[in-house]
Amino acid sequence: MTITTTPWITADGTLMVNGKVLLTEVPSNVTVSPVESLSTSAAFLGATASVSSSRHCFSLGFLLECRFLCLYRFKIWWMQPSFGKEAHEIPMETQMLLLEVREESEVSLCSSTMSSSGNTFYVLLLPVLDGQFRTAMHGTPANELEFCVESGDAYVQTTGVAEAIFMNSGDNPFKLMKDSVKILETLKATFTHIEHKKKPVHLDWFGWCTWDALYMDVNALGIKKGLQSLSEGGFAPKLLIIDDGWQDVVNEFQKEGEAFVAGSQFACRLVDIKERYKFMRSGAEIGCHNLNDFVKLIKEDYGLKFVYVWHALSGYWGGLLPSSEKMKKYNPKIKYPCQSPCNTGNVRDIAMESLEKFGIGIIDPDKIYDFYNDYHSYLSSCSVDGVKVDVQNVLETMGGGYGGRVSLTRNYQHALEESVARNFRGNNVICCMCHNTDSIFSSKRSATARASEDYMPREPTLQTIHIASVAYNSFFLGEIAIPDWDMFQTKHGAAEFHGAARAVGGCAVYVSDEIGSHDFEVLKRLVLPDGSILRAKCAGRPTRDCLFVDPVADGKSLLKIWNLNALSGILGVFNCQGAGNWQLREESQNVARKMSGPLQITSQVTPLDIDLLCEVADEDWGGECAVYTFRSGSLCQIRKEGRFDVSLNTLQWEIFTISPVRVFVQDLRFAPIGLIDMYNSGGAVETLEGCISESPGKKIRVRVRGCGCFGAYSSRKPSGCLVDGNHEEFTYTGDNGLLVVQLKGFTLVYTNKPNMKLLSSMVQLEQWVAVQLMLACRLVDFRERNKFMRSGAEIGCHNLYDFVRLWIKARVNSNEIVWFFLLKRNYTKHGAAEFHGAARAVGGCAVYVSDEIGSHDFEVLKRLVLPDGSILRAKCAGRPTRDCLFVDPVADGKSLLKIWNLNALSGILGVFNCQGAGNWQLREESQNVARKMSGPLQITSQVTPLDIDLLCEVADEDWGGECAVYTFRSGSLCQIRKEGRFDVSLNTLQWEIFTISPVRVFVQDLRFAPIGLIDMYNSGGAVETLEGCISESPGKKIRVRVRGCGCFGAYSSRKPSGCLVDGNHEEFTYTGDNGLLVVQLKGFTLVYTNKPNMKLLSSMVQLEQWVAVQLMLACRLVDFRERNKFMRSGAEIGCHNLYDFVRLWIKARVNSNEIVWFFLLKRNYTKHGAAEFHGAARAVGGCAVYVSDEIGSHDFEVLKRLVLPDGSILRAKCAGRPTRDCLFVDPVADGKSLLKIWNLNALSGILGVFNCQGAGNWQLREESQNVARKMSGPLQITSQVTPLDIDLLCEVADEDWGGECAVYTFRSGSLCQIRKEGRFDVSLNTLQWEIFTISPVRVFVQDLRFAPIGLIDMYNSGGAVETLEGCISESPGKKIRVRVRGCGCFGAYSSRKPSGCLVDGNHEEFTYTGDNGLLVVQLKGFTLVYTNKPNMKLLSSMVQLEQWVAVQLMLACRLVDFRERNKFMRSGAEIGCHNLYDFVRLWIKARVNSNEIVWFFLLKRNYTKHGAAEFHGAARAVGGCAVYVSDEIGSHDFEVLKRLVLPDGSILRAKCAGRPTRDCLFVDPVADGKSLLKIWNLNALSGILGVFNCQGAGNWQLREESQNVARKMSGPLQITSQVTPLDIDLLCEVADEDWGGECAVYTFRSGSLCQIRKEGRFDVSLNTLQWEIFTISPVRVFVQDLCFAPIGLIDMYNSGGAVETLEGCISESPGKKIRVRVRGCGCFGAYSSRKPSGCLVDGNHEEFTYTGDNGLLVVQLKGECNRKDVDIVY
Repeated sequence: MTITTTPWITADGTLMVNGKVLLTEVPSNVTVSPVESLSTSAAFLGATASVSSSRHCFSLGFLLECRFLCLYRFKIWWMQPSFGKEAHEIPMETQMLLLEVREESEVSLCSSTMSSSGNTFYVLLLPVLDGQFRTAMHGTPANELEFCVESGDAYVQTTGVAEAIFMNSGDNPFKLMKDSVKILETLKATFTHIEHKKKPVHLDWFGWCTWDALYMDVNALGIKKGLQSLSEGGFAPKLLIIDDGWQDVVNEFQKEGEAFVAGSQFACRLVDIKERYKFMRSGAEIGCHNLNDFVKLIKEDYGLKFVYVWHALSGYWGGLLPSSEKMKKYNPKIKYPCQSPCNTGNVRDIAMESLEKFGIGIIDPDKIYDFYNDYHSYLSSCSVDGVKVDVQNVLETMGGGYGGRVSLTRNYQHALEESVARNFRGNNVICCMCHNTDSIFSSKRSATARASEDYMPREPTLQTIHIASVAYNSFFLGEIAIPDWDMFQTKHGAAEFHGAARAVGGCAVYVSDEIGSHDFEVLKRLVLPDGSILRAKCAGRPTRDCLFVDPVADGKSLLKIWNLNALSGILGVFNCQGAGNWQLREESQNVARKMSGPLQITSQVTPLDIDLLCEVADEDWGGECAVYTFRSGSLCQIRKEGRFDVSLNTLQWEIFTISPVRVFVQDLRFAPIGLIDMYNSGGAVETLEGCISESPGKKIRVRVRGCGCFGAYSSRKPSGCLVDGNHEEFTYTGDNGLLVVQLKGFTLVYTNKPNMKLLSSMVQLEQWVAVQLMLACRLVDFRERNKFMRSGAEIGCHNLYDFVRLWIKARVNSNEIVWFFLLKRNYTKHGAAEFHGAARAVGGCAVYVSDEIGSHDFEVLKRLVLPDGSILRAKCAGRPTRDCLFVDPVADGKSLLKIWNLNALSGILGVFNCQGAGNWQLREESQNVARKMSGPLQITSQVTPLDIDLLCEVADEDWGGECAVYTFRSGSLCQIRKEGRFDVSLNTLQWEIFTISPVRVFVQDLRFAPIGLIDMYNSGGAVETLEGCISESPGKKIRVRVRGCGCFGAYSSRKPSGCLVDGNHEEFTYTGDNGLLVVQLKGFTLVYTNKPNMKLLSSMVQLEQWVAVQLMLACRLVDFRERNKFMRSGAEIGCHNLYDFVRLWIKARVNSNEIVWFFLLKRNYTKHGAAEFHGAARAVGGCAVYVSDEIGSHDFEVLKRLVLPDGSILRAKCAGRPTRDCLFVDPVADGKSLLKIWNLNALSGILGVFNCQGAGNWQLREESQNVARKMSGPLQITSQVTPLDIDLLCEVADEDWGGECAVYTFRSGSLCQIRKEGRFDVSLNTLQWEIFTISPVRVFVQDLRFAPIGLIDMYNSGGAVETLEGCISESPGKKIRVRVRGCGCFGAYSSRKPSGCLVDGNHEEFTYTGDNGLLVVQLKGFTLVYTNKPNMKLLSSMVQLEQWVAVQLMLACRLVDFRERNKFMRSGAEIGCHNLYDFVRLWIKARVNSNEIVWFFLLKRNYTKHGAAEFHGAARAVGGCAVYVSDEIGSHDFEVLKRLVLPDGSILRAKCAGRPTRDCLFVDPVADGKSLLKIWNLNALSGILGVFNCQGAGNWQLREESQNVARKMSGPLQITSQVTPLDIDLLCEVADEDWGGECAVYTFRSGSLCQIRKEGRFDVSLNTLQWEIFTISPVRVFVQDLCFAPIGLIDMYNSGGAVETLEGCISESPGKKIRVRVRGCGCFGAYSSRKPSGCLVDGNHEEFTYTGDNGLLVVQLKGECNRKDVDIVY
């Protein structure tokens, strides 16, 4: 027997596919028609009937058991998947059936020729369109497989169909589907595969849709607020979809004042193509009176690229209103829909039932194109860019009298597509409610279609259904259109679930957030700062192992969706189980819903899940992959066939970026991951180029789109990383090979010249002009201003700003060139203008002119400059041809100048006659042959394609040498071999340009060569790429990407059948004589907008800055016509403009210490009976905490337990999940179970117990099934609690944890100890709760046991504990350190009472309860002081200071209410200052002139005129801190300041934080009556030690006076303590490596110097409030036993802070010297073991003193306060 893959029916009625039995008892009227011309495995199934009818149902026989996936219409509008094994499980209206045929499913007649691994192959059945008939399938209870064909028109009948079902088989389901759709495309010619459609550009940009935000109340003002809300968060949408609600419709069935008529809202009819009055009613408030005004406004204000509007396929749900005068020309008629029996067999739809009742005003099919064209023409005139067309499937119910459903749908569909192509740029249409095959197989151009039922944020059970439906529907729809996953809301419990799914879906990303309700963290992972998205290449589809399982209801399967990027794959894994149910699926069939609580499911993941991963790998890929896990941020390597487990709870997800590893030289392995903070990390990677040689400095180059953290796998650590040629820091983790580098956005550097790389559009130009103008006006003294602007009054300009604004406005209005520079170096109105212009075109140079005012030749400019102001610049520098290199083209009288250059796909050759018109400088006239000849010289030269030296580089590799040569001035085209030649004759100052394009050869000997824009001098500069056909199939095409507009020309060896420009058919001319093909490319008008840089708006600080800067820009650049109306109500709150309003808003937030993030808090009420119940749940849930309290209605006690004073929360680490024993019980309705939720913190676990019984019932659960509700009154339920309820508690315990736990009960405040396996009872009434913090006990030395609890007043106490460090030695004074976040009561378990408790080094009182070991200490809070301080990193020069002053000044004036301003500036007139700006400018000028202090801040926090001023000053000197005072006016002690501050205003700050010495750590220097406080610090080359007597002058707060020993003693206390160099703990770090231990010690107050060994000691005696400072400098030993130690500026408290470096002699040569670099001026001191012979300061000899007794060397450093080199010569 011969086995064939083509389906066939045996004599006994068995349908065989690939040698296997698929159907038995196939009726004899069923036919099989193979498609042998295109496939050996495909065929059509048909059937015949004995009678003619408009509807037939045929049996295909009995389907043998095998797993299947089918897509069926559960509603008239939408498909969803269904799964099973038997035919009776196949629903009505099945439109796709995929069967999995395995060896074990049926005995094979013989071995298969195409079986894959496991002998599995797939059979696809697609019901299709056959003429005017449409097919759908279903199963019967007897397991028969049937199909129905129907026309939808009783008068369109047939007795049979031959091509009702398309059948094909193969071993790869995805390839099978793709190949099958392409075969159908060829055979049917009624639709187009997605690969052959133009993709709408909006797919790659972030969008916002109005539907779920505004619903039918959509209006202009609401839309503007929505755009503003997103923009303020840094995510300005680039796409806006104005959904249903904007059109002018009428409801004939709902009279005003009458009761609501159910369903009549769907019967509304369209009365006008223009927008309704209600939509624009609020537009007047923003200066918009119609749709055109509004769209232009929002595009300008928010940088929108695309605005789409919604309409139904029939105009509106109920069609057109026949009585409307404006609609009559489309001849609408009321018809009543008639649904197919197959539709009514599934879910009835309320909208459809309403339309059946009230009818539809259907448009005459002969007028439908006119309707769409009129509608879309109007929208286009309003700057609308595209349409979302809904309610499409309704046409299938209206076919009666119009030739049937298929004919009517196709008529409408093609008219729609034709109108869209004509009226909108690009294929800008989104099809919706179009899931019938009538529409699917009639889609010729539409490239985007909704893939599932609407996203419904208010239906929690439909969230997972939505994701699963789209994924499975995309298996089929993804071959016809790009699936649209619909909008979603970011402020939603399942927001990340939806966001992650869209990232893997390869779809557009647009949200429908309510105004002010956004989660920008979700958006950050989807949207780049420029508003674009990282969209995967294909339609996201389920993996092979998911195709035949139910990821929603089988209780065991995860949904895995795969896709591809340019160089990697992406795999999303989603747990959809238990959260919802398929419509039409009974609850009893939903296994997952029978299980209580979230379901944790485990599945395996393998790189092979990404079906086409090999397509993005190298040809020689070995199979190694790098796998990056998004949520954990981990990276691992795995073989492609390797597997690993993934476990997820319900509504949890994970994304894996799987990148094939590339192998480079020296076995270097590399795999780019992408932007690892984005869901689709790999979408950012565009290209990868690697080293192929063994040379050093080899590199791998990755082109990445976007900014953020770029990650990659590298088998070894790189030596460096460059981003755009600049070295950047990177991190490399050797364990897993993860390489991470930060790709920064760009920071504007403000200079007095524009950064031309930034000025690529008018938007950037306007921003630069505005910002630079403000800087200039602030920073530069424009002395020429009066002269420059003297004539400005004539044009209404009184300053430079007025002039620039006028200039910009004029340019925008006239569409002139937008580059902001002066045109120089050439005249277009000149006899040689074209000569010069042609030369610049071939020269590869910039083009700029210097025309006199009003004297221009625009014809010359048109040949050089495109309408957008760019030029067609050749690639190289224009150079003479080889034969011109050694001739004189100016003076020999016989040579022409030929200049060659290259473009992307062609060469350009300019020929110029330069003879006789001039002479070379320094060349005598007698040597000029050309000048001796009379009159213009006509010279002839030969031209050849070989004159273009590198022409082969822009030709194909197999180029045969044929060229197409276009002559610019004559407009002629010819073909010539590359070695061919022809003559050119030119007179003096004449020229010619030749575009020489290598001819490409395609299929069937089609020869083609692009010329370019033939009206431009450099025609070929417009051609960027060329793609041609490689198959013999009909409809082959050549695609050329062209930049610019005008006449495009090309050489074609034969006339084409058509020409499309951006997918639209355009007329063309073809000249058969020379093969010249010409088509007109039309231009467009640039719309200039002013949009914020959203990358800057990441915090409130940045928001404030943006508000101020943008406000100034707006006031400067944009005419806010709506301002008066917008602020009309502002007077009631004291706001007369937008600035007043913003300032008031900020002030209110700062004064009230409210949250500073700019969004609204929603989703919960604190003033609610169950508020604590909810609050406790959120504390254990590991989630965000936000409320939606009504204004003035709050319970702050609840908030205190959730929110810290700084506004942060104590969020647990994981997602809160039910405990194991709760997973399979019903905590809401079984009447006996408590809900226990567990989570983890850093060092403890948290367990929340909740009684949810009796207070509610599950949706879809009958009351009779709710046991708890049958019981009367609140239910007290008891359950057991154990530390083991916290499933991963061991992960936060020590490795050697013995199992002992400390358990803190929140509500009772009790603490107990229990073993981990121990249990105790908890009893709760309905809506009662309890939280347990369970902390593993740590064991330290001497069996000390300790367990931190946390902030015990907070619900999640343990969330405050970050780290724990304990003692490991037996030494006394051992301590345990806990790092705690927040303030309040900190609690812990301690097995014994501690001797003390320190908080940030300060002793605090504590309580200890011996019975249970509870230790409690109060952590005090602090008050935030809001300041506006400069970024000191910027203030490194006077220029930067000035900029800071100017910018900060503007910010201050905008953002802060300077209530003191009038008083502060009242006296300013006396010094010529009328405002703060004048004063600051005067201040800066005075400081610069006098070399005074340049730092601009106020001195605070200390008094120099105070009894303890020196005490404080000395302490600050040793403290390593900033120094600022708060002296009263005129009350200063400048002697104190002289010891702290250098003349230039800088201070000598020590390196570290000043800390007590070791021997002071455990004594009380304030109150024990015997201890001095010693504080140590380091400088560059020495240490500083401050000794202070703090005894007897005060007492610690919270310390009783009776405990203060020092205060009991009368009078000042003189205390003696010992000092040693070892008090400076790290002194050896500033000494030489071979330091012997000798030190020089300088005593500040006595001015004495001594030498001492590091272990030596001496006494210091001080009275109360006395102090001393010691500078201790390690002694360096140089040649001849010379010892030296620099002290520093000995008049300063911190003398050693002035010493920066020390260099000494190392040879025995005479004149040896030691050089010390010192900062500052004054007395410099040092220790020297012998007297030097001289001392030089900056090379000048200076006098010095030397004291032989102690070796003190002193030299005066005079002059300016800068760095000085002090040379000590011996």
